[in-house]
Amino acid sequence: MPFPDKHRVLLFALIGSVIAKCGSMKPLTGFSDVMEDTNTTRALLNDLLSGPLAGRNIFFVLDEGSFDDLTFEPAFHVDLEIPLVLLASQDSLEEALYPRNYLRDEVGIVIIMTKASPMAFLDRMAASPKWRPMHLILISTGASVNTHDVLRHRAVQRSPFLVLFELTSRAGRSVFQVFTSYPFRPRGWRFPLGLWDDQTFATMDDLFLDRFDDFGGADLQLASWCDDYPFIYLDPAGDGCKGSNLDALAIMGARLNFSFSVQRETQDQNWGALENGSWTGMLGDLVYNGKHIVINYFLVNYERWRDFDATDPYHAEGFGFLVRKPPPLPKWRSLTYPFAPTTWGAILGATLVVALILAAILPGLDVGAAGGPDRVKYAVLVCAGMTRQSVSLVPTRAWERLGLGWWWLGCIIISTAFTGNLIAFLSVPVYPVRVETVAQLAISDLRVTMQDYGEFVPEELKRSSDESLYTIGHKLDLFPYDQDYDPGIEGVMRRTHVLIESYSYLMNVQIRFNVTKDTYLMKEQVYPGHLSWFLPKNTAYTTKISRLLTRLKEVGLLQKLFKNHFQSVASFEAEQRTGPQALSIAQLQGAFLLLAFGGVTSLVILFIEVILGSRFH
Repeated sequence: MPFPDKHRVLLFALIGSVIAKCGSMKPLTGFSDVMEDTNTTRALLNDLLSGPLAGRNIFFVLDEGSFDDLTFEPAFHVDLEIPLVLLASQDSLEEALYPRNYLRDEVGIVIIMTKASPMAFLDRMAASPKWRPMHLILISTGASVNTHDVLRHRAVQRSPFLVLFELTSRAGRSVFQVFTSYPFRPRGWRFPLGLWDDQTFATMDDLFLDRFDDFGGADLQLASWCDDYPFIYLDPAGDGCKGSNLDALAIMGARLNFSFSVQRETQDQNWGALENGSWTGMLGDLVYNGKHIVINYFLVNYERWRDFDATDPYHAEGFGFLVRKPPPLPKWRSLTYPFAPTTWGAILGATLVVALILAAILPGLDVGAAGGPDRVKYAVLVCAGMTRQSVSLVPTRAWERLGLGWWWLGCIIISTAFTGNLIAFLSVPVYPVRVETVAQLAISDLRVTMQDYGEFVPEELKRSSDESLYTIGHKLDLFPYDQDYDPGIEGVMRRTHVLIESYSYLMNVQIRFNVTKDTYLMKEQVYPGHLSWFLPKNTAYTTKISRLLTRLKEVGLLQKLFKNHFQSVASFEAEQRTGPQALSIAQLQGAFLLLAFGGVTSLVILFIEVILGSRFH
């Protein structure tokens, strides 16, 4: 594809500056036939540009002597329908003049042509975080160039796809021998692919082989900490480490032929943060201690993305809060739990109003009835419907029957809802409203506690612009790493603190300290994000690891490995899903108390009736 229009002016300016600095250049005849067939180097470039590199943007980086292999016209014409060619001198290459995509182009090709040693140029590029062409071609035409050292250079090894053309003499004629580099294979740093042949290397796949399809049994050093359940943690049954991410890495190792060594914890006892411009913990191990990869719990943020290579995200999670369950409400009140207090008030109010209205209006229509109007009869009709009791007092007028019929229908619906909902509240403990959101936690009397292992959360909370998070950050208490999670769990069980930690790890803490029945995880999480594996900046095989990790995720294998390490949680949930249980007296306290209240009330009324009856008779 063509370079954007805004870069074409830059292209002409750079070409002009290069031509001005190199007066010995010859005229360029055109890009379809860039080089003369009589010149081996020009023939190679012509075959490349018309063959496997056709349709690609090309960025030439040449030393002083290599400019003689190219020719330039005084008037440089570019067909806007074809990709462009950019030229630069090794000595005068300034990163600021070149857009980032020229130095890290995923589509285009960078071609370094050199007749003298390019080590000074490569050293400058190695110090640049921008330099990492996806496809790199080295063309060496000088006998003094040590291509072994060139291929081993870290600026060269950054490129995932790499090919070297070295000019040699065979049977009295000059030819180019083709090499690539397999850094993990024995004697693979300068691996021969044969002599250049435009038929053998006709396509990009033929020219740029996968350098990391086989790691040759290499041992990758993990910058790890075996205290990150379920991703990587100490095996309770042995001295090693296990976890879902280690399982995934083992699958990759079998596919790519590598092993790995696990680090149980970091030397500085820090997780990994940017402090005073330097990285600590596991991320510091990547920068300063020669480690190859981090597979622990790390969210992708700007600083990590800037200073390290990151795979595509494989898991999404945040930091959760572990809270002690509030004590259950009294069981003797279980009869009232099916309805909210406002619902009870509405039901009782409606019953009272309807009873009073009917007792006031309907008896007035029975003025001629024997014994006078019976107001109690109509009140009983209303209350009987709400308690689902049958009565023999049936209204005689049609409109009375219709009105009471609708009332009784509503009573049937309400009483049925009460009975159906009552079953759950008789057998399951009822708790008051729980703390489920950050806003509720901020205004509660609960403090927050967290283990001090160098995570970014405490500082982020204290400087958060969100009022609730800011409040939580200023009532956060840290406890030392060497005390495990005992102080945090003790605070939770005393109902004085809430424990904050990554969500998956909190599930493990619940199980490990046997508090699953007594605690719960808040629904809301903070600082949710995507987890990635991290490698040193400009690692050539990052894309390879990332693609395999993404495939494991796409087929559901990562999720399966993740769940395999929560068998105890599944067992606990299965234990809670047992069959029907017989109701105990404690669960029916309310019913027995109501029965006792009714019996006592009946005895009192009976006693009153006996006394009153004895007086009037």
